[in-house]
Amino acid sequence: MKLPRPSRAGSRWIPPAFLAAVLVGLLTAACGSSGVRVIPDTRSVHDQLAPPVLQRLAEARALLAADRSLEALALVQPSADVDPASIVYPHFRQDVELAAARAFAGPLPGLDAALPDESPEARVRRKYLARLEQPAPTQVDLVLAARLVEDSATAEQYLERAAAAGPACAWIEYARAFLDVRRAAWTDAQGHVAAALKIDPGHMRARWLECWMLARASKTDEAVTSYETWIERARGDVRVDPALVLEARLDLALLRVLSGDLGKARALLAEVEAAGGTNARHRMIEASAHEADGDEQSALDAAQLAEKLAPGELLPVVQQALLHELWLGDPVAAEAAWMRVLALCKNSPELISILERVRARVHLERLERTREAAAERAREGAAAQARP
Repeated sequence: MKLPRPSRAGSRWIPPAFLAAVLVGLLTAACGSSGVRVIPDTRSVHDQLAPPVLQRLAEARALLAADRSLEALALVQPSADVDPASIVYPHFRQDVELAAARAFAGPLPGLDAALPDESPEARVRRKYLARLEQPAPTQVDLVLAARLVEDSATAEQYLERAAAAGPACAWIEYARAFLDVRRAAWTDAQGHVAAALKIDPGHMRARWLECWMLARASKTDEAVTSYETWIERARGDVRVDPALVLEARLDLALLRVLSGDLGKARALLAEVEAAGGTNARHRMIEASAHEADGDEQSALDAAQLAEKLAPGELLPVVQQALLHELWLGDPVAAEAAWMRVLALCKNSPELISILERVRARVHLERLERTREAAAERAREGAAAQARP
């Protein structure tokens, strides 16, 4: 189950982030409730940690953010003051192991040396799958193994075994919802999120996914309220991945752009930048905000910065092509950008690449027709002037 990660440390079970407004289309506000306004603290044994453990977790997160993964890993080894049923703690430790495995090939605390030609992900996966060979793997073992397997069907089997191995667990339902999102089974995903929140109304991962799904369903007002509640609740909670908070802030900024609240969108983007969270997606949303404000040149500058931050990514180039063609009136630059889109799409099986390849060809054909029509008008004008 190969899952996207928004940070160098890694954070699995996170669906692909929202695209910039120019690429997702306009989301329209939908009728419904006013969104989530209160998130209680979790009372689940899977997420509660004693104050000394929370302090250790905070220190490890700081080390990981500073690219000191080996020190972070030494700090978050299994300890007697962590409940054996805890998932939030070993969940983070697994991310630290992934970061350390990418940085060091030799033996690490709790992790064997890499085998020849073994990827860091495979190295960590080998450790967790070995635990499943025990006579009675625990619920925690099965949940953590499910995070790392690449095949969704196998992950679902592990989660089913985890559900049978212990009491009701919000992490299991959240993971199932994530897998539903991966296969675009939205009704199933909503059901599993609801199940997770019934078990633990304070489960922050499930609450985050609830926000994301509200936004995807074009329930903009509800999503804005829910995101604001979630972000405020996550403030200072070291159990919540900072990368997830960053993505939530960017999601909220995009929703603000789409609803026309450009001032609030810019404020959010400024907060993210001040916190050192600038990435390609940040610049793409910034470009969309400039575009909505009628500042096409600043929009283009931001889209170009996005491409520099994520070379080889399609969407910043698509954004530039649309800006050149539709707003800046530069067909030559637009054609060059669409050609780059085609080059990036070449041989890619991803659905978005196929769609963008079609879009690039449509736009290139339109630009060609426009150029031919202009040339024809120029010939007719020259012929008219040449007549006696």
